[in-house]
Formats: sequence, C-alpha cells, structure tokens
Amino acid sequence: MQILHLMAGELSSGAGKGTYQLHKSLREIGVDSILVCSGRDSLDDDSVLALSSRSKLQRFNFFLRYVVGNLPLFIYKGRLSRIFNTGFSGIDVTSLPC
Repeated sequence: MQILHLMAGELSSGAGKGTYQLHKSLREIGVDSILVCSGRDSLDDDSVLALSSRSKLQRFNFFLRYVVGNLPLFIYKGRLSRIFNTGFSGIDVTSLPC
C-alpha cells in the first residue's frame, strides 16, 4: 500500500509533528509512506519532501501560486482574517519527485 500525506505548514507545528509521527510509524511497519509539506524543513528524512526547501526559482513559483490562490479573497468584503487559500493555482502532485 502506498500513502501520500499532504500537509500545509511547517513540520515543527503541532499538526506537523502529528503528521510526521503518523508517517514515521507507518514506515516502521512497512507501509510505503511519503510526506509532502509546504514548509522548509524535511528533518533530513528522504521520505519527506519539503516544497519550500527547493531552489529559489521553485520557492518563488510556490509563493506566486499562494498569492494567486488568495487573490479572489480580496473581492469578498466580509471575509475573516484567517489563513486560507482557494487552491485555484494548485500543485500537480503527479509531478513531484517522490
């Protein structure tokens, strides 16, 4: 069985620690698990792909996708000031090197 964990944020956050522990535990019992996070730290684990830790051009592309994904939110006047992304720009997970 192959499992792909997708996580937004850093692995040092509470959700990041939980996701990494689940990923690590699955690998310990022989499950083919890969963790993709939008943060910078991969914890020196080859099975963790940190999107923001790649080249400067890739980081800029990632940032640009984030900004484009949030542009429609500025039209909505009643929005709350919370972390959110529409996902319009998206990330093609089939093109990731894992």
